[in-house]
Amino acid sequence: MDPQELVAFVDDQAAQIASRQPDLAFDHDEYAGRLARLQVAMEHARLDTLIVSAPEAMCWLHGYQGRWYKSQSTTTWPPFQCTVVRLGDERLLQFDMERHRHLIPRTSVVSDLRLKSANTVSEWLEFFLGELEAEGWLGGTVGIEKWSSVPNRATSEIVEAALQSRGCTVVDGSLVTRQVRRLKSDAEIEVLRRAAGVCDAGLRALQGALVPGITELEAWEVMVGAMNAAGGEPAALQENVWAGTSPLIHALSSRRRIAAGEIVCADPCGVVNRYHANAARTLSVGEPAPAAIELMKVLAEGVRLFEDAAAPGVRIGDVQRTLRAFYQDSGIWERRGWLGGYEFGIAFPPDWVGEWVFAVDDADSDEVFEEGLVTNYESVVGLVLIDTFVIGAAGAERLSSVPPEILVAGG
Repeated sequence: MDPQELVAFVDDQAAQIASRQPDLAFDHDEYAGRLARLQVAMEHARLDTLIVSAPEAMCWLHGYQGRWYKSQSTTTWPPFQCTVVRLGDERLLQFDMERHRHLIPRTSVVSDLRLKSANTVSEWLEFFLGELEAEGWLGGTVGIEKWSSVPNRATSEIVEAALQSRGCTVVDGSLVTRQVRRLKSDAEIEVLRRAAGVCDAGLRALQGALVPGITELEAWEVMVGAMNAAGGEPAALQENVWAGTSPLIHALSSRRRIAAGEIVCADPCGVVNRYHANAARTLSVGEPAPAAIELMKVLAEGVRLFEDAAAPGVRIGDVQRTLRAFYQDSGIWERRGWLGGYEFGIAFPPDWVGEWVFAVDDADSDEVFEEGLVTNYESVVGLVLIDTFVIGAAGAERLSSVPPEILVAGG
C-alpha cells in the first residue's frame, strides 16, 4: 500500500475525532461561574496567578478528564500538565503535551491550549516560562498546588525554582482551589444523586451474587460490573469486597473463597462525571449472628443521629458531642474504628477523600455545617456502615436507598 494512503488514514481518523462534539459534564455557564468564584478566592488570597495542577481541580474548573497525568512516570517525562489562571483575565491557559490536542476538547471548555512535545525538563520550562512571559503573567505572587500528587515533589520544586528565578513569589495555593470547590451547586448535587444510584446498583447486585465458594475478586467483579451497567465509571480509590470485618477495610479484594456464614463487607463508590458517592455495607452469607445484628443496629442509630443533627448553621462540635455520647453509652466506644466523615465530589486516582473532614473523637469544632456540603458518615466499629449525605436547606439528605442493615445473601 502506498505510504501516503497510510498517512491519509491516520489524518482522517484524527480529523474525525476532532469533529466530535465535546461530552461536557455541565454547561458553559456553570464553568464560567466556577472561574468567577475561583478568581474571587484568588483575590482574597492575594494571588496574581494560580497554577492549577490537581486533576480534580482542573476537572472542576473546565471539565478536563484524562487517565494519565505522569505523576509517577519515568523521570524523563515529568508531569507538567496544568491550567494557569490569571486574576482579572477570563482566559484559561491549558499547558499539556501535544499528544493531548484531541483529548482535552473531549471533556473541557478550555480553548487556549499551550501544547508542547518537550523531550527534556529544560525544554518544557523554557516553553512554559516563555508563554507566561509573553502574556505578561510572570511576576507577582503565584500559587501552586503543593498538596496535589500532580505534579510530584521533584517536578513541583523545579517549577517553583524556575518561577522564583523569574521574579515570582511562590506560595501554596492548594486550599484556594479546594475551598472554592467544597460547597456544591445544584447541578453538582444532581450528578451526585445519580452517582449514589450507581453505588446502590452495585450493592444490590453483590447481595444477589454472594454464595459460598465465590472469591472476593469474583464478588468485586459482580459489584463493579453492575455499577458500570448502571452508568458508572471507575472510582478514584479501588473499591473492594472482603470477607471479614472492619480491620480489613483498606485491603484489596483477593482470591480467597468466601465461606457460608461469613461476614462480608463492601466499600464501593458510584461515580458519574468523576463525582463520587460512597455507601458501604456489611453482608452476611446466610443468617448473621445475633450479636452482629445488634451491633449493626447501634451503627445504624449513629448514622441516624448524624442525619438528624447535621444541618446548615449547626455547630459541628455539638454533633460530635452528641455522637460521642451515644457511642460511649452503647458500650462500643473503646472498639471504635472510624467515626466521622469527609467531603465528597470530583476525584481522580489515587484518592476520593476531599479536603473537609471531621471525626467524632476530634476536639469539638466551632465551625458549622454549610448548605451545599456533601460528606459521607462512617459508622465503623467491627462492622461497616457508610452513607453519603447532602447538607441541604432542610438538613442532611441520605443519598443511598439501600437500608442501613446487614444485607443477607444466599447461604
